[in-house]
Amino acid sequence: MSPSRNLRILLGPVCLLGIVALAFWHYGTSQLPQVRTKEVEPVSTEVHFRDQGRLEPEHPIEAELKGGEGDRYEVDLQAGQYVHLVANQRGIDVTLRLWAPDGTKVFEVDTLSPTGTVGPEHVFVIPETSGVFHAEVFSTDASAPAGPYEIKLEEPRIPEESDRAHVLAFKLLMEGEDLRRKGDTAGASEKYEAALTLWRKGSGSEWIARSLYLIGWVDKDDPRRMAKALDAYREVIPLLHASGQRDEEGMALSLRGYLELRNGAVDDAIEDRKSTR
Repeated sequence: MSPSRNLRILLGPVCLLGIVALAFWHYGTSQLPQVRTKEVEPVSTEVHFRDQGRLEPEHPIEAELKGGEGDRYEVDLQAGQYVHLVANQRGIDVTLRLWAPDGTKVFEVDTLSPTGTVGPEHVFVIPETSGVFHAEVFSTDASAPAGPYEIKLEEPRIPEESDRAHVLAFKLLMEGEDLRRKGDTAGASEKYEAALTLWRKGSGSEWIARSLYLIGWVDKDDPRRMAKALDAYREVIPLLHASGQRDEEGMALSLRGYLELRNGAVDDAIEDRKSTR
């Protein structure tokens, strides 16, 4: 057999492997579900707020916004009570913000999600003061078309120890989100890990899954933290599947495949890619 034929035989599998890897990279990254990461903010505009009156416990309000619009609600809260406020996005990506009576910002929430315009934005808090708080729901994306949302205040209650732990974990998660938006992915990962540790003690799979998903997201592009990201995606995928979060599950599968490909596990990467179809 000639030397040139030997070379062709040797290079054949190598080229094939390269083509497979290139194809997976193209389809597994360029065709991932689109995610608003918030590292790059959308086209912004000044927000014009409308006063919508009082938000009462267990009396949800449905409304509609478009880009550059916001709604403001008065909320009577008592110090020391466990408060859960939620804005359900039903066609527009919104930010949920809560102000204390003295004008201090309590929380501003716009979490990372593959769905963007669908799903809840939560605030969990135990206020330190009583009075009239203000909840705002708004969109800063000037190009956003009109879409509906619902805002709801669950009945405040005296907190149990599990509620206090949940509020602390949520605060850590939001601190992580602030760091992520500022580009500090290592700091964000530490905050998510701290929140995850608390949520593993009893807040349910939803918040465990959310922490794991975010850990995977911020750690996936740092070679020193890729193994941790891969572990996070491996754990979160069954949780997302069980809860019916198909968009998040598809994204996690694609990103797990991306990381496995970078680790040289081509067969596993291809199987993950097939699972997202």
